[in-house]
Amino acid sequence: MSSLTFAPAHQLARMIRDREVSAVEVLNAYLAQIAKHNSKLNAICTLDEENAYVRARLADEAFAQIDEALEPWDVWLTPVAATPAFTHRPAWSAIEIDGRPYPYAVANGAYTMLFNLSGHPAVVIPIGQTQNSLPIGMQVVGKRWREMELLAIAQELDKVINAFRSPSEII
Repeated sequence: MSSLTFAPAHQLARMIRDREVSAVEVLNAYLAQIAKHNSKLNAICTLDEENAYVRARLADEAFAQIDEALEPWDVWLTPVAATPAFTHRPAWSAIEIDGRPYPYAVANGAYTMLFNLSGHPAVVIPIGQTQNSLPIGMQVVGKRWREMELLAIAQELDKVINAFRSPSEII
């Protein structure tokens, strides 16, 4: 387990996503490493082990709940964002929804962030356009480790919807 503490973050994320280890197991490895070396280091470590365990367990439970909820379905069809595509603007600018400004991450990531964190594969396909010819998309979310199945379903949906427009057709 101590090798976990030397793994890069992207590898740990993949290992948790692929259920090779749990978030609690990663936490245990780090806490053991801190306990082993903390007395020898000239550093201050503030530990909140109880809260760290609570958060690690919540992460493991959340991933399991998503897996369980998705099990009866081939895929989930969800919005991509809270708005249709918007024009280019400065990074992280607020996005207006129904006349109210929302933080960029909320307006643009609320429907995608969960699946990015849980490791569930997702594909976005066009389903239409606004009156200003800006694209409207739909997110197709699949089961973990079944990317090829997700891609096949998304391809069939795209054929039926037939909403793709080349940028040259829009401009």
